[in-house]
Amino acid sequence: MSNASSDILQAVLTATAPSFKDDLLQQFSEEQRPALSTLISLVLGLPSPLETPRSIKTQWEAQQKLVLARVDELRPSSAFTGVTRKRQRDEENGKDGDSAGVESGSQKRIKGDTSSPAPVAITSGSPASALASTEDDPPLFTLHALSMTSPVRKKADITVHRLSIRLTQPGAPTPLHPPIPTSALRRAFLLPTRGKSKPHWTILMLPTDTPPVANAKSKGKGKLSDSEASDDPSQPQITFGLDAVPTGLRSTKYEASADDSEPSGTTNTLPKGSPVLPILRDFLSQLPIPTLEPSITVFRSAMPGGAGGRSQQEGVAGIDAYRGAKPGTLWFLDEGVLWDGRPAEFFSLRDLARPSVGEGGVDIDGIRTYSVTGRTCSVIVRRNFGPGSGARVDGGRPDETGDDEVDEGDNQDDQAIDVDFSMVDGREQEGIARWVKHRRHLFGQVPEGGAGRVEGGAQPKPEADGEDEDEDDSDFVDGSSSDDGSATSDSEIDSDDQGDEAEKEGESEGTSASDQDEEVGEPDGEDAEELDPKHHPLLRPGAMPRMSRAAVEAVVSMVEADMLGKPAQAEGDSEDELDELDE
Repeated sequence: MSNASSDILQAVLTATAPSFKDDLLQQFSEEQRPALSTLISLVLGLPSPLETPRSIKTQWEAQQKLVLARVDELRPSSAFTGVTRKRQRDEENGKDGDSAGVESGSQKRIKGDTSSPAPVAITSGSPASALASTEDDPPLFTLHALSMTSPVRKKADITVHRLSIRLTQPGAPTPLHPPIPTSALRRAFLLPTRGKSKPHWTILMLPTDTPPVANAKSKGKGKLSDSEASDDPSQPQITFGLDAVPTGLRSTKYEASADDSEPSGTTNTLPKGSPVLPILRDFLSQLPIPTLEPSITVFRSAMPGGAGGRSQQEGVAGIDAYRGAKPGTLWFLDEGVLWDGRPAEFFSLRDLARPSVGEGGVDIDGIRTYSVTGRTCSVIVRRNFGPGSGARVDGGRPDETGDDEVDEGDNQDDQAIDVDFSMVDGREQEGIARWVKHRRHLFGQVPEGGAGRVEGGAQPKPEADGEDEDEDDSDFVDGSSSDDGSATSDSEIDSDDQGDEAEKEGESEGTSASDQDEEVGEPDGEDAEELDPKHHPLLRPGAMPRMSRAAVEAVVSMVEADMLGKPAQAEGDSEDELDELDE
């Protein structure tokens, strides 16, 4: 072997351990090492060695460009190889400038790089490192050539393993991201995609209900993050989508075998015109986390529009909204509310604030709407971050530039954060109020077994959505009443609160308040203390007394009699009808 070849080979192997170097050189004979040195020079972009045959030297430069381009494509990312792609400074800047350029290039991300975000390198001791080196993690199910949105934005094969989820290049084992442990995931969602011309599905997997603080600027400023959240980039949100009726989708389901090092599987191609929903559910069933799907039986948007596998007439279980300047959809599920924007966030029922009384006697729900014009409204979601909830606040003061507003009470139990979703169509208010009404009693309720994470366990059953809409709303029931939210007709006024309300409105002239107090058996003094006028339900913004249909018809007939000049007999009949209602 010539000295030139020896120098190249020795220079490459000086960074390795002596034992590794000796073992590697033993794989090649003395006659093979010159060819190995020539190959190293070709891959590194070096000139051809002196002993290279003339037939190779004549094509060296042209073929070397093709090889270098191919090597650049095969390289997964600079994070894995430690090689920087940043252009070094020109030689005119001097040696100091060159060294500075190399150093900054290794630390900074390439400006203008249109490739996918570089994944974090697998370091020793991290969960991803343990998954990368273990052999007890066989594949279970693979979806091929999917358009990923997160954590990488490119086509990839996504494979569910026994202990992890792995993203690789289509048709190649080259990893695009460190393995993501399935134990780090909390929930998965199967969502119909809105805003698509064709039916489309979106799969979303969350490691935490609230996204972790992404940068130091947000830390210490009241930004909300999950108490079990991790800043480890190897545990990101996973998002991908595909058409409801795709063309040529391939999936592989692996069979359990004794030899996990060589798993065997069957690859199937979805027939043309077949829905992809069964395959998606089979894929998600391999995960050890619950999969949640929105349903129009739980919530139906007032706006028409079909998505996913549904038609336009069936409706959708979500509403369009904005969080700040970012658009997205609020999905109302049996288990809570999901915001599918970037980043996604889930508000479980146990994390929503319990109903309380705010300033001016206004009732504050965990979810409430606010509208000025009536055409659009804002949905304000109030999340607890005290003990027993699944979230916390990093720091004390809120971030003045954000859309989230922290309300700090006297103790940690009273602290909550309001998340504002704006530009919601005003017609959605009725459906949101109905959803809140049937689940208000579950807000802030920690399931049995403590405040740990809920993995699809038994949840308290919400009230049926098919109840009569004329049922007495619990907003108008004082805390001292004991009707348990049961429906109450206008003629069955048996509580002190409703008796006082009837006196103020003049609707119960034939029945004295003292008789009602005697029936209930409570003294007037206690009622005067409990019924603070500023807390009266009828003094709330937008509140109005309830009237029966007969009373409304009687008033309408009286107005018609005055306007049309009907004889007094008609007015007398109307007054008789009102007297009958009072009796």
